Amino acid sequence: MQERLALRKTLKKVAAVGAGVAMMGMTMTGALAAEMDLAQYPSGLGFGGSDTVLVVGSAADAEDSIAATDIQGGLPQDSSTTTTSGSLVEGSTEAEVPISYNVAGGDRLSTELDDGDIDVLFDGVITFNSKEYDTSEKIIFSQTKNASVETSLTASEDDYQDGIYFHALRNSLYYLYSFDESLNVSDVSTDTPLDIKFLGKTLKIVNVDTTDKTKFTAYVGTEYYLNAGDSVVVEGKTVTLKSVASNNAVLVDVDGVIESISTGNTETVNGIEITNDEAFYTSAGTDQTSAALVIGVDSSDIFAVDEQYPGGDGVCNDENPADLDCWVWYTGSLGLKSTSTINNGLYAFNITGPYIAVRNDFNVNDDSDNPITVGECFDFPNNYISICMDSLTVDDDEYATYTMEYESNADFSSIPGVWQGQTSEPAIYIHTDVDEGIEVEYDNIAANRTITSDVKTKDVWMSLNDSNSTGVIDIFYKDTNNKKQYAGSADYAKIGRILLRVNYLDTKSSNVELRTGNAPDGGSTFTNATLIWTVTGKSTDALATGSDDIQTMWGISSNETTSLGVTGSSEEAIELKWGISNTTIGTKDEDHRSKYGIIIRDPKANGASDQVVVVVPGDQVLANVKVGAKAVEGGSSGVGSTTAAASMLDTELSDVSAYNVISVGGPAINQVSAQLMGLPFPSYGDDSGISPNEAVINLLSNGGNYAMVVAGYEALDTRRAGIVLKNYVEFASSLTGSGVVVKGTSLEVSGITVE
Repeated sequence: MQERLALRKTLKKVAAVGAGVAMMGMTMTGALAAEMDLAQYPSGLGFGGSDTVLVVGSAADAEDSIAATDIQGGLPQDSSTTTTSGSLVEGSTEAEVPISYNVAGGDRLSTELDDGDIDVLFDGVITFNSKEYDTSEKIIFSQTKNASVETSLTASEDDYQDGIYFHALRNSLYYLYSFDESLNVSDVSTDTPLDIKFLGKTLKIVNVDTTDKTKFTAYVGTEYYLNAGDSVVVEGKTVTLKSVASNNAVLVDVDGVIESISTGNTETVNGIEITNDEAFYTSAGTDQTSAALVIGVDSSDIFAVDEQYPGGDGVCNDENPADLDCWVWYTGSLGLKSTSTINNGLYAFNITGPYIAVRNDFNVNDDSDNPITVGECFDFPNNYISICMDSLTVDDDEYATYTMEYESNADFSSIPGVWQGQTSEPAIYIHTDVDEGIEVEYDNIAANRTITSDVKTKDVWMSLNDSNSTGVIDIFYKDTNNKKQYAGSADYAKIGRILLRVNYLDTKSSNVELRTGNAPDGGSTFTNATLIWTVTGKSTDALATGSDDIQTMWGISSNETTSLGVTGSSEEAIELKWGISNTTIGTKDEDHRSKYGIIIRDPKANGASDQVVVVVPGDQVLANVKVGAKAVEGGSSGVGSTTAAASMLDTELSDVSAYNVISVGGPAINQVSAQLMGLPFPSYGDDSGISPNEAVINLLSNGGNYAMVVAGYEALDTRRAGIVLKNYVEFASSLTGSGVVVKGTSLEVSGITVE
């Protein structure tokens, strides 16, 4: 196996272990060694999960591999995936994305994510045909297809109402296994397969089509290391390894259906495909055999570009984009000895050189497609990586309601001067439930001004009262004593005059302002008045100028306001418009949300009452989009739920001190064991320091980590030491100090002693 289990940390190529590598001089002396105690094994020493590597000699006997399997079975594992409701673990990446903008690009998410962004992604070396190659995993957002955050107004989808949803067009999301060093994938064969971890599962490529270099044969599934009698649940069915025959054929049981599978072959057993990847037979007894099985709905098949990723029922349903069938292979140039190169431009997307990838085949862009919303995720196959709309930047309790309504009989008689006779004046009444939530603009009140600076209030009236084309509008407000006051008049005929602004939390200054919108349109007098809420975001990169304005139109007769729209007490499409294209929304009968995050309440019902009601957030609403792996929440999802310690050959481990290392086998057949013990490789017999009929379990310091040598004089002695560590709880009273000796005459726990 070139890459056993999931290496969830970066394993960079440093130098091969063996001749030419300086001995590290790791001994059991010094302060750190004095603190080491096997009684803390495994978790107290950090053994288990993605920080641990089990190393077996490349020339080792099968007994050493079985010992490693036993040790693996006793180690704790890291959680890595779960159902779509799980939260993302640390090591994810995130960005705040404005509504209607692509999630990637600019100062949002990078269009290409790798292990520097998401810890679970691999970036390291694999071994193929006895050579090492740099490879990596990447998540790519195509710039030619949108993956974006949308609302009812931005998506023209009334059913969204005031919700915020994630759109992903077909071919917008890619997972790529990248060959970062020139490699000819078509050099594979059944005897020399290419083993990689693809989307968290084993992908063993055994053939590339001779004429179509996008087509390959491979095993795809989760790889399970099972001892005889062990079981796993896959797709709701229990798979049990019963035994391994002397020819390495395995006998498996799937919910009562028993089948024999010869080594390297695949069989479908009770609806589950099982590939006998590697089997380990021993004459010690059936219960001591073990095997590495690749198990899945489709564990072996021929795959090609645009074919569905295996595991589903063959039908992609856009209403369930998490369906495995909604992802297709994207492969190419597998016969070319080159590197994978990504070309991700605004007008074209492609990958050149050899590449193996999957891309989304679903097209989520309206309510019928079941788009995700806050707290939900799009999951790549096997739940390996998830793209989640984690939260919004404005909490639900950080919204304020603003109402513009026609008032036919506003009373200004309490204001001294010419207003004392005005007890029933038509006006536009603007009010909010927030103290000082409205700021009257001082600079644009040009005549009869009584205020000396901007005034903050929660109630404002605007009254058109001039009979000529100058379009004078009088502005009134309530002061801090709850009394109406006259602020002055503005020249309405000049377009773009700022009359007032929203003053709520961080939505203030120029974020949401009410401006004049038109010159006379009925000859020398007005027949309607346009007032526009102009909306400005955090920056032009977060909200384009004019793209989110809300325009209201008010009817005028005899130089007085008469209604919202042309006809009073009646909803009209033209009385309320949105955006730079002036989309009419006055007759829509559901709530809608703008790019800034403003909620426009039921335009039709409110229009029939001659009012416009908007709910304004305390800041521009952005979606916090996260990309990463999920944590386990309430149990495994059944599609790759844990990350075990990695298993490697001694020739594959480049940097011993980078991990907690368990080296299985003596210095005669395991270069790493020789290195850790400070011995030349190979060291046989008495030169190994191990006595006949015994094995040692020695704990050593390993830079900032720990190392453990598990080695016997003979292979069966090593096997006994592996059984001890698998059953460390039963041997707890004897596993003390920095080293122990294991003796025995059988492979039964009762026949093993630890001193």
